[in-house]
Amino acid sequence: MGMHIDLDLLPLGVTNLTQFKNYGLVYIDKTDLVAKLARKIQPIFISRPRRFGKTTLLQTLEILFSKGKEPFKGLKLYDKWSDNRVYKVIHLDFSSSFWTTFDGFLSSLYSQIKQEFLNKDISIDGVTSEHPGDFFRDCLKKSSSENFVFLLDEYDDPLIVAKGISEELYANMLKFYNDFFKTVKALAGNQFRFTLITGILKLSQTSIFSGGNSFNDLSMSSDFGELLGITDSELHTYFDEYIANLGKTNHLTKEQTYQLLKENYNGYCFDEECSTSVYNPWSILGCLQKPKRGFEPYWMDSGSPESLIISHYRNSKNKTELEDRIKPILDLNSKSGIIKSESELTSKSSFEDIDDVSLLYQAGFLTIKELVGDKKFKIDFPNQEVRSSINRIILEKILSLDIDDNIASKNDVLHDLMSGDHNVVSRVLNNIVRLFSYNSKQLLLSKESMVVDMIYSVLVSKNIRVNRENLNLSGRSDLEVFSNDRCVVFEFKIAKSLDDIEVKKQEAFIQVKKHHYGETSNVNHTDKYAVIVVYEPNDGSTNFLKVFKVE
Repeated sequence: MGMHIDLDLLPLGVTNLTQFKNYGLVYIDKTDLVAKLARKIQPIFISRPRRFGKTTLLQTLEILFSKGKEPFKGLKLYDKWSDNRVYKVIHLDFSSSFWTTFDGFLSSLYSQIKQEFLNKDISIDGVTSEHPGDFFRDCLKKSSSENFVFLLDEYDDPLIVAKGISEELYANMLKFYNDFFKTVKALAGNQFRFTLITGILKLSQTSIFSGGNSFNDLSMSSDFGELLGITDSELHTYFDEYIANLGKTNHLTKEQTYQLLKENYNGYCFDEECSTSVYNPWSILGCLQKPKRGFEPYWMDSGSPESLIISHYRNSKNKTELEDRIKPILDLNSKSGIIKSESELTSKSSFEDIDDVSLLYQAGFLTIKELVGDKKFKIDFPNQEVRSSINRIILEKILSLDIDDNIASKNDVLHDLMSGDHNVVSRVLNNIVRLFSYNSKQLLLSKESMVVDMIYSVLVSKNIRVNRENLNLSGRSDLEVFSNDRCVVFEFKIAKSLDDIEVKKQEAFIQVKKHHYGETSNVNHTDKYAVIVVYEPNDGSTNFLKVFKVE
C-alpha cells in the first residue's frame, strides 16, 4: 500500500509564515534571499505577476522586522541576519478593498491606514484629517523619533481599477499617487529603515520612479530572479511525492508528469542574465492539490489581470487597428519570440503610451526567454497555460467569438480528434472555421498558414496540447495535437477549386510519409491526416475543409 498523501499540507492561498509553521505546511525556504533583500537601505520596487508570492514575501519581511530572527530558527535566514533591532512595520495592501468612486477609495484607504496605525501602536492623537495621504503624513511626523519599515503590496491595483472605470477617476487617482509617494520617498531612508513596494506594472506619473530618492527597481535583478516562484530544483525537493500522486491519478509516469508540469507552468524568467526560470507557484499548488482536474489554467482562474488586457486592446480606433495590434501576439503561436530591449520592457510608462508587448510582459503573459544581444531579449509566452489563456482572451473577449457555445469541451474535442474517424475529425475542424465571420474566412482560408493559425488558436484556447510546425529530422509538420497517449498530425494544403482536391491530397500524403511526421512523438499511437482547404475567392459557399486519413 502506498504512502498517504495529505493534500491539505499544500499551502494554496496561505501567505503567513506562522501558519506554515503551526500547521506543518510545505514551505520553500527562500529566507536567505529575504535576508539579502532586507539588508538594503534604498527604497525598493519589485514587479511580478499576480499570484507569484508577493504577499507572502511582504508578510515574511513584516515578521522579520517586527520580531527579529527567532521565528526563523531552523531556516536559512537565521544564521544570516545580524540586526537585533525590531521595528514598527506599516504594511498596506492597495488591493484589499472594493470601491467604484474616488471618495470610496479615499475612505477605504483612510480606514486601512488608521487601523494599521492602531494595530502597530502608532499614535494618531491630535490628527484630525480623514484624507488618507494627509493622515499618513501627519501621524508619522508626530512619531519622528521612531524608526519604521514600510511595506506596500499591489501599489498599482487602484490605478488599474480606476482606468477601467473612467478617465476622470484615473486622473484623480494619479494626483493622489503623486502626493502620497512624495511623502513615502521623503520618509524612506530616514524614518523608514526599509521600504518595499510591489505591483504588476511600472507606471510613470506616480512619482515613485522620478525625482529624488527614487525607488531601486529590482524586478530583473539576477540576485533575486528566484525569490518569487518555484525553481525546478525546488519542485523536485519539496513536491516530489505530490507529483508522483498527480501522475498516478492521471495514469502518467513521474517523468511524464514532470514534463507536463514544465510545459504548462514553468518558463517565467525575471533575471536579466536569463540564467534561471521559475514555475508559477499558484498553478503548481492548484494542480497538485486538485490532481483529478489535471493540467488546467489555474492562474487565469485566480484573478490574473484579464480585464487590464481587454480594456487595453479595446481602446483601438477601429477593427482594422485592433486586428493589426493582436496579430504580433497571435503570431507567437507559430514564431519564436519577439526581440525587445531591456529599456522597452522595463521603462516606466503611462497607460496611454505603454506598448502592447511591454504590458503583456509586465502582466505575466509574456516573459524573457533568451538574451540575444547587449540588453536585448527574446520575448515569448512562458508556457502552455499562458498561451492558452491569452489565445482565449483574444478570441472570446477581444474578438468576441463564441467558442464555448460553438465548440465542444476540451475533453470532447480531444475525444473526437483522437477517434481515428476522418469524418468526426472533419466536423471538429469545420466547426472551428464557422466561428469566424464571412469576411474573416475569406482572408483566413486564402493562406495555409492562416488556416493553421486559426485552428491552433482555438484548440490552444481550450488548453489542448498543440504543436505548431513541429520540427523533426526530415521536416516540419503543420499541426500536432496530443492527448496523454495519442497524437494526431495534420498537413494542410490549399486547393483553388474542387477539381484540385485530389492533387493536393496526394501531395499531402507524400509529404507526411516522406518526412515521417509524428513518428518521433513519445506516444502510443499516432493518426495522420491531410486537410485540404478548398478556396475559391469568388464563391464563398465552396470554402470548406476536406479531411483525409493518411494510411
